[in-house]
Amino acid sequence: MESKQIIINLDYIEDGLTLTIDAKEDNTLFVISDASENGEAENQIVEGCFYDYELSKKNYSIEKDQIIQPRTRQKYLGTISPNIYVGTLRLNILKGTEKAGSAYLEVRSVKADYRND
Repeated sequence: MESKQIIINLDYIEDGLTLTIDAKEDNTLFVISDASENGEAENQIVEGCFYDYELSKKNYSIEKDQIIQPRTRQKYLGTISPNIYVGTLRLNILKGTEKAGSAYLEVRSVKADYRND
């Protein structure tokens, strides 16, 4: 199912913690109910697109890397830009500077047909 926004429940890290992801382009953000049957993450984005994210609690952030860019002063906010990365993307969730858990996104290829190639 295509969406402009998804909210990922992170209660397994802390009660009430969520990760909201907003698509900047139509038809680039999906929640796929049978993803686990195909070895994929349920929440899916598309390579080459940009997404804004927000964690619901300000003392949490996502670890910075080439794909994840937290804001400098408001680290609970940031941008996801997978560029040419395709596959399962692990998001390391931090509480302060300590790893608190992980969330996963599937990054779809724009060149290959989804699940057929």
